[in-house]
Amino acid sequence: NNNHLVREEEADRNKRAARYSYIKQQLNECPYIEMWMNSHPSILRGSSFCTLLNDKDTRQNMLTLFPSPNFFHLYDLKVLEGEIPQKFESWSDYKIILNKAAMKAMGYARMEDAFVRSESPLWITLNEKGEMEKGGTKLMPVVAVIDDYYPAHLTQGVKPMAFVVGKEDNSGDFIIATKPGKEKEVMELLRKIEKEAYNTEEFNHSWLTDEVSDLYSEDRETAHIYSVFALIAIAISCLGLFGLSLFDIRQRYREIAIRKVNGAGMKDLYLLLFRKYIKVIGGAFIVAVPLSYYLIHIYTRTFIMKAPVGIGIYFIALLVILLISLGTLIWQIHKAANIDPAKIIKSE
Repeated sequence: NNNHLVREEEADRNKRAARYSYIKQQLNECPYIEMWMNSHPSILRGSSFCTLLNDKDTRQNMLTLFPSPNFFHLYDLKVLEGEIPQKFESWSDYKIILNKAAMKAMGYARMEDAFVRSESPLWITLNEKGEMEKGGTKLMPVVAVIDDYYPAHLTQGVKPMAFVVGKEDNSGDFIIATKPGKEKEVMELLRKIEKEAYNTEEFNHSWLTDEVSDLYSEDRETAHIYSVFALIAIAISCLGLFGLSLFDIRQRYREIAIRKVNGAGMKDLYLLLFRKYIKVIGGAFIVAVPLSYYLIHIYTRTFIMKAPVGIGIYFIALLVILLISLGTLIWQIHKAANIDPAKIIKSE
């Protein structure tokens, strides 16, 4: 029975190896694929936290990934110091790469001075005697430093990150970078490979752009809610302005009629009626600018990422307010400027 189980396990291993060899050949021969790799972590998935120590035993709990060298090339991560290792002596030969934030957290300014170890084993291997060996608990030199990137939602900010880099194995997901505009052709190829390698029509996949989009789905919903309430507030303001201006301008019909009798032209009447509202809008704008700037500062003071608030935004806001306000007033002012003075004086 034991021999039978061993033969079955060996047969399964051979099948897996044959499938992987076939998939690898198909992916390498596809002209629409720029690069691919087998990997458990993606740039957004597969992260864990480990406590690392520097050569002075300063502890830092940081995000730790276990990628292959292709991880850095596929995602085009910028190398600031050193080089991404390509050669490994064995499966237990791992190299340490830190990002810029991790270097700062560990107190290192240069890669040559950087050595780190883990508080608990980062990997476990078997030696030649078949005994388990715990790796990563001794100081290891940092072989490269990469630039910071955001591994999750932007509001979480840049995190200290460590990369335990080793040989690429045949497990994990296939992560593929396609040539622009060739996504359809690559998807057809992958479905064909799935059918021939696993004899199934089921094909699970996800796009990195969709994963990033999902991260911000709640933010988009919140933005939509804010936009709806902002439009409602603008509509209410316009109705209020329309009502007040209607009452005010009708109160001035007699004054307008007398001015027209005394030779006031259309230009003079437009300036007369607009002048009051321009002063009100200007005064409101002067009060609103510092108040809104303060409220934005209070609201965003805990934000890690902030959109810049420049003077241009306020000028755009002023322009929009003028267009909305004058658009609300112009019909009434035009009507008032074209009244018949005789009818107004006679009726009043």
